[in-house]
Amino acid sequence: MLALAVEEIRTGQPIEEPESTTIDLPTGAVIPESYIENEELRLELYRKLAAARSYAAIRDVQEELIDRFGPIPPPVVRLIDLAQLRIRAAAAGITAIVEREGDVYIRPVTGARLDQRALRRQLGDGVYVTPNQVRLTINRLSKDTWTAVLQIVTAVEEAAAAVATRAD
Repeated sequence: MLALAVEEIRTGQPIEEPESTTIDLPTGAVIPESYIENEELRLELYRKLAAARSYAAIRDVQEELIDRFGPIPPPVVRLIDLAQLRIRAAAAGITAIVEREGDVYIRPVTGARLDQRALRRQLGDGVYVTPNQVRLTINRLSKDTWTAVLQIVTAVEEAAAAVATRAD
């Protein structure tokens, strides 16, 4: 938010805040009590990560965690990874990455021409591409869910970049 305000002042132009991306994946991404005992502090750090709209803001939270609480345990690293994924996905126009009943839905992917065959070669038969979403059937993927989601987001980024290049 601060970065957007500074950019707006610098350019004199109103800056639209990017749409946030909802991510609901079973990742074990938490701040454990064994790392931060105080519940209010844990909630404050969850809020900071949820509000982060830039990699710099996430890096600030990481540095704060290390300075105040020591080395970051794996579940918190995954929480930071989720915050970074949220920023990447939002920049690529993805508004939701959700897991429901054994499938992961990545929406929308409008305007991105994804090669379903190439994605299936990379990830297995559990990849289904439609004009508005990508669906991953978890038990049919050749990679873990996290890796598959990262590859789909990368594919959407690359497809969007290719469209932008053609438009220039």
